[in-house]
Amino acid sequence: MPDMKFKVQMFGGFSMTYGDEPITFERNITTKTNQLLQILFCAGDDGISREQLIQRLLGKDNVTNPSNSLRITVFRLRKLFEEVLPGMNPVIIDNRTYYWNRDIDTDVDIHKFKRLIALGDESLEAGRLDLACDNYAEACNLYKGEFIPQLSGEEWAIVENIAYKNEYFRILKKLSELLMNNGEYERLYKYVSIAASLYPYENWQVEQMDCLMALNRNDEAMKIYEQTSKLFFGELGIAPSEALMDRFRKMGTHMINSPGAISDIAEGIQETEEENGAYFCSYPSFTESYRFIRRMIDRTGQSAYIMLCTITDSKGNAMQQGDKLSAFSEELMDATKRSLRKGDLFTQYSPNQLLILLMEITREDCDIVAKRIKGNLSTQTKRNGVAFEISTVANTEVDKGEIHFKENKSIWK
Repeated sequence: MPDMKFKVQMFGGFSMTYGDEPITFERNITTKTNQLLQILFCAGDDGISREQLIQRLLGKDNVTNPSNSLRITVFRLRKLFEEVLPGMNPVIIDNRTYYWNRDIDTDVDIHKFKRLIALGDESLEAGRLDLACDNYAEACNLYKGEFIPQLSGEEWAIVENIAYKNEYFRILKKLSELLMNNGEYERLYKYVSIAASLYPYENWQVEQMDCLMALNRNDEAMKIYEQTSKLFFGELGIAPSEALMDRFRKMGTHMINSPGAISDIAEGIQETEEENGAYFCSYPSFTESYRFIRRMIDRTGQSAYIMLCTITDSKGNAMQQGDKLSAFSEELMDATKRSLRKGDLFTQYSPNQLLILLMEITREDCDIVAKRIKGNLSTQTKRNGVAFEISTVANTEVDKGEIHFKENKSIWK
């Protein structure tokens, strides 16, 4: 005998089942009839006043007679239910307050989510950490994504979505602290990986890397760092967060190898394949190399220059994101690699910029390098342009891990 309960999902999309059967009244879940149903589910046992319901349902539509429009929408909803589930009245009106029929056994994910969070908070306050952990974990399991994302243009749904998202982040942080303290890194990794998948720009990858490093799975942590760096560069045009770069640096201290002979160690750190051209590395690796080289030249007196290459549009402004920028960026990377010596180092600073570190070179030779890079670009890319800014390493400043150029830089286009 199936459990004849009405089950409603509102996280990650809107769906209903009655017993084992999915229930669909209209294909478009954003119709006024469906929104009325969703608002009633959202209101729960407290119901929603007639005035508030009209505001949520019809507020931005400039309806001439909102009361009549509400009556028509309620009638349509009841009619749809009668066609699919005869004898079931979905809307109860009592003293100008509208309710989902409380006589219908109903399980709504958002209300269960809130109950579990309340239980988790109570357990945490009472010092029952295991119970708090279980309640928070179960609430996280219920969260499948944004609150009815199809309603992202509706003001009432936006407000609900922000509130649920903030609660999800809050309890996941608490769950993270509890599981970390318990050493349950594998369990936590599952929850923060889901969060990173749902919200890739909210830095949950930091918690992923913490879990993996605690489990000595540093190679997997490095892959997450590299994927996230590409995501931030490619989609947002910014460098990874300082927290993410901090985890990158910490990975170096976690990667402890077994004792070995010098010959074996030397062989293991060699490049796997012999390549021509300059050496490309990640931005954090470039930063560490820059700091080391700056220390070295203070002692040896060697010359070193840093060059910033910026892809520009036909007006000379930095090119913005798009398919054209992606193609030009790849070409600039290739041209740079072919134009520099094997002992030179370069990295991608942003989608439209490369940083180059040039050793044992004169200022005049830097201009030759810039011309050589430009000469290796296609006609189309040359037409858009690349701006080259050059400064000696001694004339650059490092602040919070980023390299900034002083005013006495040279610019060559």
